[in-house]
Amino acid sequence: MPVEMKIAIVDGWKQEDNKRFGQCLEIRFINTADNKIMFRYAPYLKDEAFWLDVFNKLKTYDRMHKDIFSLVQTINGESQITMGDCKND
Repeated sequence: MPVEMKIAIVDGWKQEDNKRFGQCLEIRFINTADNKIMFRYAPYLKDEAFWLDVFNKLKTYDRMHKDIFSLVQTINGESQITMGDCKND
């Protein structure tokens, strides 16, 4: 199921606890098949380090995956790679 992410400014639900004026930024995960919101996520500023770490690991994983793809092509030839194995973007 394809999912699209969109951001929106919405009324917050913990404005007193977070010492904010009431609105917050949320990320909406939307099912593109029916355009319905599946999940809403309002990140905290303290979450920044987590997300930076996630994207750094994703970049490393992607680079390594492409290196393995290239190595297999070099050793076995392109005919040995199927779409199910991996995709070189």
